Amino acid sequence: AHERLDLKQLLEGYTQNGAFQLRLEHKIGSIEAGKEADFVVLEQDLFDIDPYQIYKTKPSAVFFEGELVQGSLLD
Repeated sequence: AHERLDLKQLLEGYTQNGAFQLRLEHKIGSIEAGKEADFVVLEQDLFDIDPYQIYKTKPSAVFFEGELVQGSLLD
């Protein structure tokens, strides 16, 4: 159990740390001005739900290069 990663560590691993490993942290990995805007908006806050239910969370919107390509931000 002491070797587990928590949710924050997992998300950082897939985003900021992943970009660092690829040496692309200046272009991707976090939401900042001047970086590529590829991201998803989830229907739930992953930190507020049961960790065993995360797999059921669906994206409300998907952005690629700053453009909405799937879903909506409006309900």
